[in-house]
Amino acid sequence: MSLFITLLVITLIAFGLNFLIKITVQRKWLWITIYSSILIVGALLVKKHFSVFDTSFKLKQWPTTEAKIISSEVTGQRAFRPEIVLEYSVNKRQYTLKTDMDVPGFGTKNNRLNVARETVIENFPGKILTVHYNPDNPGEAVLYTSGKFSSYVFLSIGVFMYAIGVYGVLNFIFNLQKRTG
Repeated sequence: MSLFITLLVITLIAFGLNFLIKITVQRKWLWITIYSSILIVGALLVKKHFSVFDTSFKLKQWPTTEAKIISSEVTGQRAFRPEIVLEYSVNKRQYTLKTDMDVPGFGTKNNRLNVARETVIENFPGKILTVHYNPDNPGEAVLYTSGKFSSYVFLSIGVFMYAIGVYGVLNFIFNLQKRTG
């Protein structure tokens, strides 16, 4: 995340510098640098967050079992999160899973508290849920097989940045060919 913010700030500074530079030759190389940077950052984001689909497919192949919620509470002082503890068994052996139910951690403080409270109310002790567990390591289990919301957001941002970068680089190359050819 900090890499993304750093590159975004550098890109914004480069855009600002572009308007200060009056010489066209230098300006065209600044633009290709900007578009190349956007293309590279977009490609890195896509590469990093595209794995969510592969992981999701693998998790859906895991066997399932029923799990019983043994505790459910709101935790945190500033960043409120639900903390749900479940017990499940595989081959007569008990396992415990602690989860925040993949509740997004953004929004106002009151909103996070309300979402955490609602999640705790919906997932009360004694409720039965289905978990997917790793057949090679039954102590590893998940409630949800789809990726987290943030992965989809960053994947979308990466695709958008990559498309802008490709457009800018190709536009630069075609304009350079028109001038020289």
